[in-house]
Order: sequence, then structure tokens, then C-alpha cells
Amino acid sequence: MTTRREFLQGVLTLTGLALNGAAFAKPLSIQSVLSDEIGRMNFHTVVYEPDVAASAAFGAAVARHGMATHAINGDITSLWTGELADLWRQEPVAIAGMTTYPALFLLERFGWDHGLRVAFRAEHKADANGRIQHRLEGPGSLLSMFEASLLQQTQFSTCMAGLVAHCPAAPAVQSTTLLATSTFPTTSEMPTLYSWIIAPHVRQNAGSASVHAFKRIS
Repeated sequence: MTTRREFLQGVLTLTGLALNGAAFAKPLSIQSVLSDEIGRMNFHTVVYEPDVAASAAFGAAVARHGMATHAINGDITSLWTGELADLWRQEPVAIAGMTTYPALFLLERFGWDHGLRVAFRAEHKADANGRIQHRLEGPGSLLSMFEASLLQQTQFSTCMAGLVAHCPAAPAVQSTTLLATSTFPTTSEMPTLYSWIIAPHVRQNAGSASVHAFKRIS
């Protein structure tokens, strides 16, 4: 019988990520493989909050993948009025980010008016034991990719950046996963963060979403 680790290692192999500690060492070659095999979602920009250590690390990792980023201080006013409002009126392009809740809340609701929806959402919340609880909702392939990357490193920000960089364009059945990882360096000061993808809404065939829950302590 295939073990869970063997399954996740298979996920890594299929996505060009090996369990040898070099998961994101060569993002361009990995990116090429994914684009050829399953198609990759294109993001207009990826949003992060530089004043929050985990989000800043996410933004830096995304930039290393060659993706455009936009820093905010928790207020999306400049992002919305200076960029997205006009852009989304012309074309509902996808965006992603790791932010606190107010930014996600507003961008999600602005997106509704332009045919966009939250296609992936992850809550990262520090608990009383110094660990970070992750609740992920989205395509099962993304959830498996995130879990697989956590087998190599505990810095969830870097793992999430890799997920965004290699996000498949095709819609998939939604799932929910619960994970727990060891601490980020500044967990005690970390507000609850949300990783998210807001993309044009694509209707899927009717069917129930699969749900699985477990905890992994890295």
C-alpha cells in the first residue's frame, strides 16, 4: 500500500520538486515543466505586507520566482485606485497574495463585481503552543503541493510562494486541509495571515467537494 509520504513524493516528482532540499532552488526550470504539462495561472501581481515578517518573506520568495509583487501596509487604497479598479473593468486578471484579513476581505468583494472569486484561501494562525495552524481551502492539487513542500522546510511563506508560482490554470475540485507546522521565527508577534488567489470565476460540473483533515508537525 502506498504511504502518504510516498504519495506526496510522487506529487513532488510530477511537479518537478524533489525531496532533496532543493524544492525551489531552480524555479525557472520547474516553471517550464509545469507550463508544458498542465498550464500555469498568470498573475497580474502578488500582494504582500512588508511590515509582517512572514508576509515579507513570502513577497521576497515570490520575487525570486520572477513574479511581479505589490507591497501594501494593510491598506489596499493605492493598489485599488491606482491599478486594479481600471484594470478589472477592462479584464478580470488574476492576483494572489499573503495579507491580513482586511485586505483579502476588500479585494474579494471588489472582485465579485468584475467576475472574480477567491479560488484558493489559506489561514495561517499562531496557536498557544508556538505552532502555526494552517487551514487551506482550494484545488486538491494545490493543497497536496503545499503539504509536499512542507516535507522539506518549515518556512511556510516560502512553501506558499512556490505554490503561487506553480499554480495550475485549470479549475479543480475543491478540498479542505488542516495542517500544523513548527514556528516561524516571529510567531509570537505574527498576526493571523491569509494566503489567497483571486481569479476569474469558472463554473465547474456539479459534485461534492472532498474534505480531509490531518496535522503534520514539521
